[in-house]
This record gives sequence, structure tokens and C-alpha cells, in this order.
Amino acid sequence: AAAYAVLAYQTAYLKRYYPNQFLTSILNNRIDKIEEVTKYILYLRQKNIPVYPPDINKSIGFFHCEGDGIRFGLAAIKNVGGPTIDLIVEERKKNGDFESLEDFLVRCAPCGLNKRLIENFILAGVFDVFGKNRAQCMQIYSEIYDRALAMNKEKTSAQISLFGGGFIKEEKMQITWPNVKEFASNDKLSREKSVLGVYVTGHPLNDFLSIFETFSFNTSFLQYYEEDEDGSKTYTEIKEGQHVTIGGIINGVEKIATKKGSQMAFVTLEDIYGQIECVFFSKNYESYKDLIVDENIVKISGRLQVKDDAVQIVADKIEKFELKKDQVTVQKEEEFLGLVVSKENEDKIDQIQDVLESYPGDVQVIIAKNGQKFMSPIKIRHCDGLITELKGILKENEILFLKKKS
Repeated sequence: AAAYAVLAYQTAYLKRYYPNQFLTSILNNRIDKIEEVTKYILYLRQKNIPVYPPDINKSIGFFHCEGDGIRFGLAAIKNVGGPTIDLIVEERKKNGDFESLEDFLVRCAPCGLNKRLIENFILAGVFDVFGKNRAQCMQIYSEIYDRALAMNKEKTSAQISLFGGGFIKEEKMQITWPNVKEFASNDKLSREKSVLGVYVTGHPLNDFLSIFETFSFNTSFLQYYEEDEDGSKTYTEIKEGQHVTIGGIINGVEKIATKKGSQMAFVTLEDIYGQIECVFFSKNYESYKDLIVDENIVKISGRLQVKDDAVQIVADKIEKFELKKDQVTVQKEEEFLGLVVSKENEDKIDQIQDVLESYPGDVQVIIAKNGQKFMSPIKIRHCDGLITELKGILKENEILFLKKKS
């Protein structure tokens, strides 16, 4: 009993004073269980701990602490083996950061790569740092990989040049990149989630946030509770039986047969703060089953049920939610990123520049320093990954996205 008490004290101490390190160790303990990783990533978001996306030049096999946040581990990506990751990281340590997708494939072809791994890396955003969109990479990676294998085969067998009589000269691969647009936002994020288990570089609900904020409930309400000596929770912002309306994306549907032979469903609904289970009993399930589909963005109404600290919504209505044209006109506005660099952060300018360069795009950056404003030569793209990394360096009120009608 005494040993368990000491262990409980040590665990509580680490969780309280070293939350990032504590949660990183938990993630790494469950790194091959994508459902568990998803659960803890959502928990990190609830606690406002930044989760940095996987990056071929910054990630290692496991999750690791980076700045004020946690960097996604490469081994957490679906269908990626640990030994291959170790060889990739070792190559990067030995010969420096990878400069492009073709550089990565040529250098790591002997590391046990396969096309499924490369494809999952692309969809996870591992190669976003190179400035090519994921649709481009998906269209050309197979050709590059085949050429990289051929180059490595020639190198290892030390073939003799027919013309020069010596070893074949190693040259950089020349690539003609396809001129294709990036995947549509929701498609891109859906593919990302399929290999990471969670949205990391963005969220399909971002365009809906201003509307969902007008609803009576979201999962952030579940963060507020009082806990008694037995560990039981009393929620302070919600009440048993309270009628609520929530917006989110369906992230799982479990259908079960009732004793009477009809069907009911337990639906996992995700908003930007977390997840909640919504119960559709037989009558309502039959009425709305065509809408209860994975990845549908919906509005659900029902009554809260609190039982054994678990909160559910007993649903009575569901509507598929779509933005009207006049609700997305903001996307046509010109956008700027403003960064305020205080005196205490002047020594972090190089670190800030490195982050900006990791997210190339078409958004202009303005840096305010010592009372003056400077236009950065680096243009970025507006995404959650960039914001998360910047929050690890600057305060939230020092990172401002400004919009101007074009």
C-alpha cells in the first residue's frame, strides 16, 4: 500500500510540474495504438499544450518535447515501422537535414522504405516543409522512388560507365513537378486523419467556428468541474437533463441491435475542443440514419445525461451542416501575419525565421520590433501547425492574423 501511495504521489507530481514530459511519456507508451494517441492529443488540446505536426527534419521516432509543446513522432504514423524510422533519423543526423522529397528518397532508399510508408508520410504532412503541396507529392512520389532505387542500385554495385570507363558520377535527380492544386481542405484533412488518427495541421470545422460559437454547448464545458475526495466529478457548467445544441464532425458510429430487433447508435461527435458521445435511440436513429455518417459535419440537439462522471447527449435531432456562400466570403480577403517581437524575444528571431520557413505559402509576414515594422521576405501559409509552433516562442497576443479586403 505504501509503495502504491509513493507511486501515486510521484505520478501526481510529474503531471503537475512536468505536464509535457509526463504526457509525452504516455504517448510514447501507446505509440502503436492510434486510438489511444488520438485520445491524448485531444486532451493536450484541451490543456492548451501545443502539438506540433510531424516534420521530416524535426521529428524523431517517438514524441518529444519541443519548446512549450510536443512534436509528433514519426512512428505514430500508420503503417510505419520503428527500425525504418531509426535508420531515417540516423541518416539525418549523419548527413544533415533533407532538402527535398527527392533528396529524402535518394538518401533513404536503402533504409527499408516502401511506397505505402512514403504515401502515409505525404498524407501526414511530413514533407510539407519542402514547399510542395501534398497532391503534387502523391502524383509524383512513385516515379521519384523508382528512380531513387535505380540510382542506389547503380551506386552499390559500382557499375562501370560505358563511356567514361570509371564509376558513374552521382548527380542530383532532376524532377519536373506536376502543376496540380492541393487537395480540397476537407479532403486533405481527412487523408491526414486517416494516417495520424487526429487532425494536426488544421481542422475541417475551422470555417464553422463563428457559427458553432452561437450554439448552447461545446465540449470545452466539460473542462469545468469540482472533484471530491473519492475522485467523483461535479460539473459546474452543465446540468443533468439540460437541453443543448452542439456542432461538430462525426468521428465514429457504433450501431447495435436492441432486444426488440431494431437498431440504435452511439455516435462520437468531435468539435475543436474534444469529443462527446451522442446516443440515438431506435426511433430517432431510424429517422436520421442517412445523416449519421462518418465525417459529416452536423448540428445535434438533445439532452445531457451525466452518469458515473461520463457525459452523453441523448439526441433528439440531427441536421447536416453546410456553409452558405455568403458565409465564406472571408476567404477572399487578403491576409497578413503580424508578429510582435519584444526585447526579451529579440534573441529568438532566428528561431522564428526557421518556423516561418517551414510553412511556405502566400501570406505576407510583418514583424514589429523596437517600435518599427519590417516586411519579412518569407511568405507563409495560415495553418494550425504554424500557429502552434509560433506559440511555443511568442505569446498568443503577439501573433496576429490580419485581414484586408482585396
